[in-house]
Amino acid sequence: MVDKIKPLKIETDEHGTQIDFTPTEAKPSEDHIACKGVAFENSDDTLVRGDSGVMKFKDSEVTPEVSLSDLYGDGGVSRYSITCGYSGNAATGTYLQFFRNNPSNDSPYVVPEDATIKAVSVSFKTNSTLCFDTYVNGVFKYSLQVTADNRGFESCLNIPVVAGDEISVITSGPSNARDVVFVLKIQTSL
Repeated sequence: MVDKIKPLKIETDEHGTQIDFTPTEAKPSEDHIACKGVAFENSDDTLVRGDSGVMKFKDSEVTPEVSLSDLYGDGGVSRYSITCGYSGNAATGTYLQFFRNNPSNDSPYVVPEDATIKAVSVSFKTNSTLCFDTYVNGVFKYSLQVTADNRGFESCLNIPVVAGDEISVITSGPSNARDVVFVLKIQTSL
């Protein structure tokens, strides 16, 4: 149930010494109105309210009411991707680049918050058999092997990283990949 707000009184001067008992509007700079929740569009169908310190949301498409963190999916999980690559022939031992002409061993991706690497994918122009090795702080964590194809992926990873960790990616094995695009899918908890 949502409180419908109609002020009982509104102060008519800046110092709150006079009262208008037939108000027509509330002035945020002068008046304070407390309520349990806020209904939008003059309807209970769209609602934001607090419940024991947890913000809740409901509208005509989200029923029953859910916490705002649940709207992100997976109980408050955020996902993003980072991309590195190499323009030209990526021979064995080539570090991929998060920014052009900056190999990831010299300019690694620095993790901004605790997270988990959940998936990786790669594509390139030439058919080749090779591996893409992912390192965290210079320590080997995972190798994606691509056999006689120009693409590959792994979607069931669970590699934890913490804020400040440095990620780099290097080619290994026989390699003749051209114009490589490598994507890491990162997941954080909100």
